[in-house]
Amino acid sequence: MNPPTDSSHDAAMSAEDRQRLRIEAVRKRRPRLIEEVVTLAHGAGGKSSAALVDSVFLDAFRNPTLEQLGDAAVLSLTDGGRIAFSTASYVVQPIEFPGARSDTSPFTGQ
Repeated sequence: MNPPTDSSHDAAMSAEDRQRLRIEAVRKRRPRLIEEVVTLAHGAGGKSSAALVDSVFLDAFRNPTLEQLGDAAVLSLTDGGRIAFSTASYVVQPIEFPGARSDTSPFTGQ
């Protein structure tokens, strides 16, 4: 389904601009949950994951925090600071970070 365009405006657009509009329209569509059971694909972080979260969890637990669809929970600390907590794991390269030790965080140095 292509976004509606007026023909004079469409003629002035480049092929790249028309393709960009089509891509944006597809990305705005709500993902559809097709499967009746949760599969390994739902844990891969792709379209199946998005469909599961959107169709099941957002509908069941709708709230402003969940609707942000963040990759981490942002927790408030007693000193007024904030920290992001996530159970996601990532493969980071290089394995060693200059100036970091194995007993410290490579990002904060603490």
